[in-house]
Amino acid sequence: MQSSPAVVDGVVYVASYDANVSALDAATGNLLWSYPTGAGAVGSSPAEVNGIVYVGDNGGKVWALDASTGAPIWRFTAGDTIYSSPAVVNGKVYIGADLVTDGTVYALNAATGAKLWSFSTGNFWVYSTPAVANGVVYVGTYNHLTSSTDGMLYALDASTGKMLWSYPAGTEVYASPIVGNNVVYAGGGDSNFYALNAATGAKLWSYQLDGPNVWSSAAIVNDVLYVCSEKGTLYAFSSSNSTITPAPTSAPTPTSITQANSTVSAITDNGKTVNLTLSGNITSTQMSNVTIAIHNATTTGLFFTVTGENGTQGFSSISIPKSLVPPETTPLIFVDGLSAQNQGYTQDVDNYYVWYTTHFSTHQIKIIFTSTTPSLTPGGTNGQTNWPEVVYGMGVATVIVVIVVGGIYLVINGKRGKN
Repeated sequence: MQSSPAVVDGVVYVASYDANVSALDAATGNLLWSYPTGAGAVGSSPAEVNGIVYVGDNGGKVWALDASTGAPIWRFTAGDTIYSSPAVVNGKVYIGADLVTDGTVYALNAATGAKLWSFSTGNFWVYSTPAVANGVVYVGTYNHLTSSTDGMLYALDASTGKMLWSYPAGTEVYASPIVGNNVVYAGGGDSNFYALNAATGAKLWSYQLDGPNVWSSAAIVNDVLYVCSEKGTLYAFSSSNSTITPAPTSAPTPTSITQANSTVSAITDNGKTVNLTLSGNITSTQMSNVTIAIHNATTTGLFFTVTGENGTQGFSSISIPKSLVPPETTPLIFVDGLSAQNQGYTQDVDNYYVWYTTHFSTHQIKIIFTSTTPSLTPGGTNGQTNWPEVVYGMGVATVIVVIVVGGIYLVINGKRGKN
């Protein structure tokens, strides 16, 4: 048995590797009912809410069973396997599922099983149980295709599934995140336990435990955070002001060399120089030809060359002021013309914080900011109206109108002639 039991109103609900979901009397252990999913195994932990038991199976199906009888109410096929356990909040079931090559987070109607939305995590499989707080779904993943720093923690809008932010947290994030005091706590595959700002994803602190991975989920009781390492050491972090603070420790980064925040100079289209803040192990001396170019009213790019020692990996987070890019922008990072395998961003009122990893030697990096908001300014750059283009466009439109009207006139006259 891999899943955890759920105990509600004197009944214990369990799932097991014989593919059954069962209900037992909590006082006596007597079997009340058992339902065979036919999936070969069930590693997901059941959740009972309002008389319904929700659980995923290793055949990729989400089940809703009557808590009194075990009779199936609905079934939803989500993927090939499900190791994630369901989180049921406000009439919705949030759960992760995996295919052979990628993962998906689903939101389902708790009463009917209808899909409300889904979010693809790409190469990142979803093993952890989602945590839902303040209208946001937090879920951990890991990249099954590589063994480097590929674990991700995602924050998704609970109503739409839109990604709000993502954060790299070691090789995998198996354990389920926990949310308290507007902070998300999660363990990574780099032996670090992370505390992130729940709204922005910015790292508040991290603490290195004594095991290679953090598979345990944390618990918060009376402002004390408890978490266990893979080696079996139990840690407790305490605070007197509801902001849990660990003992001072160095915070490892995805590679062995780190730097404090520094700056790199970038040249804009109009020849001005702006300083961008860097963090990570890629220094400003490894970056060259750093430019910010406006492609059109809705697209702006940051371009540069980065060089490092062959066989090493670089990680960089760049702070880019929102005043330099179009409004309501989504940044995408490209390495040598291909979408970076490991990338993400967070944002606040004034800045984007865009991160990426790359294997060296020399690479061309493009960070493209594209706005989905239509521009009210025709043509031109830097918000200037390109009036020749406007006049040309109006002339073309006039010609088209004349041709259409003339065609209609000829057709009408032709019909009259035949009559």
